[in-house]
Amino acid sequence: MLHAAVSSRIGGRVDKLYVQYMGEKVKSGRPVADIYSPEVATAIEEYRLAMENRNGLRQSDDAYARTQADALVKASQHRLELWGISSKQMDAPATEGVPHVTIFAYASGTVVDRKVTQGQYVNAGDTLFTVADLSQVWIKADVYEEQLSQIYPGQQVEITGESLPNQALHGHVDFIEPAANPQTRTVSVHVHVANPGMHLLPGMFANAT
Repeated sequence: MLHAAVSSRIGGRVDKLYVQYMGEKVKSGRPVADIYSPEVATAIEEYRLAMENRNGLRQSDDAYARTQADALVKASQHRLELWGISSKQMDAPATEGVPHVTIFAYASGTVVDRKVTQGQYVNAGDTLFTVADLSQVWIKADVYEEQLSQIYPGQQVEITGESLPNQALHGHVDFIEPAANPQTRTVSVHVHVANPGMHLLPGMFANAT
């Protein structure tokens, strides 16, 4: 199961969530949240002041001042673009308010964890959602010490369980952990399985043969 963390590029308040519940499917590039950021508000004001300054120097004979003013506009613009603010939003009248920073899903899959609610404040880098590709999953099978000599990477494995009535899935041993659990005296074996129909979900129990 491949995981992708969807994190905030900037600190601020979550004003809108496009994903409402765990288990919801999202596509890469889909918006998942809008964030209002005081940092963006400040940067927008700096950009507007830089634009006013550059426009005021258009007729100036001071070439150095014009060059510096142009560089300041470009630097302000680049900073906003990194947060996903478009040129149209930058140049919108101040009466339209400060644009939100929209956070997009970085990968397609199923939302398996949601860490935010609408109205919550987040910091830059905070994880908002975790998205998993459930078309391929890993099953962690606990193998007793005396059985371990019969297990090897690449070995074929049959998977059955209550979520798979009258059918079985087939996978292979991908990884054998290098240490035993001291309480259960078992070793965890990771089995890679294709999951057509997505019948196997995180947290479920299954039998591996």
